[in-house]
Amino acid sequence: MEKLKADFRDKGLFVRLFGADVYAVGGFVRDLMLGHPSPEVDLLVIRHSLEEIIHKLAPHGKVDQVGRSFGIIKFTTLGTTFDVALPRTDAPKAAGA
Repeated sequence: MEKLKADFRDKGLFVRLFGADVYAVGGFVRDLMLGHPSPEVDLLVIRHSLEEIIHKLAPHGKVDQVGRSFGIIKFTTLGTTFDVALPRTDAPKAAGA
């Protein structure tokens, strides 16, 4: 299996703040696999609380929590906005719901 190299602006900042606990995900990875540059970067941060992520990002740009129930953060720095998410599990819908 070939390993994808996810290079994007400010990657160093996220690695410095979260180490190996940050992953590129979503449409960014899809576009990378298709060989298309993606202007949007979706990230997943594990092993950090929502509050800890906000606290670490805040000195480096604008932080907006847009999905409290899902733990989604819009982080903007130097004109680039990142969607930062926490891991979640979706419960299956009950029959007839």
